[in-house]
Amino acid sequence: MEVRGVSGELRWGYHTAALVRQWTATRGQAGWSLEGTLLDARLGRLSQRPLVFEAPLANGRVWRWPILALQITGASAFSAVLGPKE
Repeated sequence: MEVRGVSGELRWGYHTAALVRQWTATRGQAGWSLEGTLLDARLGRLSQRPLVFEAPLANGRVWRWPILALQITGASAFSAVLGPKE
């Protein structure tokens, strides 16, 4: 299963750690993974735990996944291992 979106956030508590653009969440046998592009990343906040990925839905609700592992590659690309959707 694959879910795509154009905006989202990585959050640490009530703080925005990074804005996310053009993301893809994929559910495989090992669970959910996430890839996307970071905007306005705050590296100090991204190094904190727990981090959560939030994706807004058209109806005003939000999908939320805990981030179990995060890897930033290059200037703005990232990948993450996600826990079960909250």
